[in-house]
Amino acid sequence: MFITHYGHSCFQIQSDDLTIITDPFDPKIGLTPPQSYADVVTV
Repeated sequence: MFITHYGHSCFQIQSDDLTIITDPFDPKIGLTPPQSYADVVTV
């Protein structure tokens, strides 16, 4: 399992067969949003 912090409260949690992105943010806050594939996105 890999966990990546993208800033603010956005994380990517990745296992061998599933990728989850939690709480993606609006690019207007000045951070670059994650540019990756996700099976599940939680808000």
